[in-house]
Amino acid sequence: MPSPKNFRRRLQLEALEPRWTMDAAAPLADVQDVEQSLNQFAIDLYDTISDANATQPTDEAISPFSIAAAFAMVYAGASGETANQLAQALHIDLPPDRFHAAMGQILHDILPDASDTTTQLSIADALWGQTGFPFLDSFQQLTH
Repeated sequence: MPSPKNFRRRLQLEALEPRWTMDAAAPLADVQDVEQSLNQFAIDLYDTISDANATQPTDEAISPFSIAAAFAMVYAGASGETANQLAQALHIDLPPDRFHAAMGQILHDILPDASDTTTQLSIADALWGQTGFPFLDSFQQLTH
């Protein structure tokens, strides 16, 4: 039997694989840059939540992509220091307009085509605003 020191948390991380077409809305280099940023965010997230001192094995299921997608929506409406901190956390090196175009392309590429009747994928991310402070139309168009 392994000693308690050898127990580690198990998490499987998979790199995002390229799934774009030649008529992609965002340049291929931007999509690849954002995919690498999302992968680094996933590693950072796991490093943050993992417990290197765990004495019992634990299994965890997290979705770094869903968390990153939610942060990307927040980033779309952020400015100043908040935007800078979100960009740093997500490892964003692109200007916001190029990042959002590439993120939109990635989301488009992972969702099944409408003609695919065998695959179903639903992504449920939402932001809830404060009563009396509506979202700007430009923000809603960007995150739609």
